[in-house]
Amino acid sequence: MITFIKNILANIFILLRWHEEDRHLKPPNKNLSVHQSYIAKKIPFVIKGGAKSLNAYSIWTDEYLANAFGEQVLDVETSYDGRYNPDSPTTKSDLVGMTFKEYLEDYSINKNADEQYYLTAPKLPTKLIEDTDRPDLLELINSMRTKTKKAPLDVQLFLGNNNNVSPMHTDSYHNFYHMIDGDKEILLIPSSYNLQMKPYIKSNHLRVPDVDNIDFKKYPAMKGIPIFKIHLRKGDLLYIPYGCWHQMKGSKGRNLAIALWY
Repeated sequence: MITFIKNILANIFILLRWHEEDRHLKPPNKNLSVHQSYIAKKIPFVIKGGAKSLNAYSIWTDEYLANAFGEQVLDVETSYDGRYNPDSPTTKSDLVGMTFKEYLEDYSINKNADEQYYLTAPKLPTKLIEDTDRPDLLELINSMRTKTKKAPLDVQLFLGNNNNVSPMHTDSYHNFYHMIDGDKEILLIPSSYNLQMKPYIKSNHLRVPDVDNIDFKKYPAMKGIPIFKIHLRKGDLLYIPYGCWHQMKGSKGRNLAIALWY
C-alpha cells in the first residue's frame, strides 16, 4: 500500500514539475555565474571539451574496462531494433547476464535485425569510480544548494554501438553527462511541458515511440512542444537539469558516456 501511494505521488510530482531537489535548490540572483544561473533556472548547457577533465577520458579503453570488471556478471540490455530500456513502454528491450568480456564480443558486431546489446549503468568497481572524480562539479552543485552533497549520488557508464537509442525519459537528479568516446544526438524537452504531455507520461517515461517523427494524429497533445536537439561530440559535457526529458542516440561506432548524478 505504501509503495502504491509513493508511485501515485511520484507521478503527481512529475506532472507538476516538483522534485525533491526543488527543496534544496537556491533561487536565481544577479550574483550567479553563467553556469550557476542555468542550474537555478533548470536550463541545459554544453561545455565543449568538458569531459576531458575526467581521468577516464584518456584511459577507458575496452581492455582497461575488461580488466576492471573482471568476471563480474552484468545486466546487459538487449534489442532487435536498437531501442533499449526494458522499463520504457515504447521498447521490446530485455536483460541478459554476461561478463564484460562476453559483452565485448557481442556489442562490437551489433547490427540491425539481429539481437543487439547495450551496457547501461552497471555497478562500477571502485577503481572505475575513482577515475570519474570531478570536485569542480561537486563544488558547482553545492554552490547552488542549501543542503550540500559529499559525492555524486551515482556514477553511470553507458557503452554501446550501432546507433543505440535510449527513449525519452526523465530523472530527478542533476546529470553531468560526459561523452568519452564517439558522439550522441540528444533530444531535450523542458519539464515545463509536463502538463501538456500528461496523456503520454507513464512514470518517468514518455509513451511516444518516435519523438523524431511524431504522429500528431495519434499524439495531438505533442503539437507545439519544442524539442531541442544537441549533437554531443567526444570530449564534450552536457548538463541535463533534473526533471528535463531526454532521449539519447549513439553514433554508428563505439560510443561511451559517463553520467555523474548529483
